[in-house]
Amino acid sequence: MVDITEIVGNIVALVNSGNCDYFFGSKAEQNFYGDKGTFPAVLLDEPLQSDHVLNIDTGNRYGYTLSLFFCDKVANDATPQQLRTVINAQRNIAEEWVNQAAAYTYPSGTNAGRKVFNLTGDITYTILDVIDFPFDVHLSGVLLTITLPVYNYNGICI
Repeated sequence: MVDITEIVGNIVALVNSGNCDYFFGSKAEQNFYGDKGTFPAVLLDEPLQSDHVLNIDTGNRYGYTLSLFFCDKVANDATPQQLRTVINAQRNIAEEWVNQAAAYTYPSGTNAGRKVFNLTGDITYTILDVIDFPFDVHLSGVLLTITLPVYNYNGICI
């Protein structure tokens, strides 16, 4: 199985010209990160959910349903226009992340150069605007929810 937290971080490094920090953990851990972390940032919710299908002929297929918060700090007294500016910028980064995820390949190992995620055709995901997340610091941005099926290269003869 792939280390999804590492892959998500690798993809984050590709977006917004590399100007996004990345952190994964529970909401409580993310709250602590917010106090001292670098922004803009992408926060991956844990625990992670993976869905599996076992097929006798093709082996185990699995994928991850991820919740990613693309966010930036905002002032306590930010105006609606200032909040909207942050939300729109984070929405663009989230869209860029989805495009990068669709094209992302294994950087090394047996499957080097092969796509990680089995994303073809229409990719369905949800983006929710977050005006002011209730952490100790004020964060605004978007919450991206997406299911990423992982390619199964087991049993493929090349």
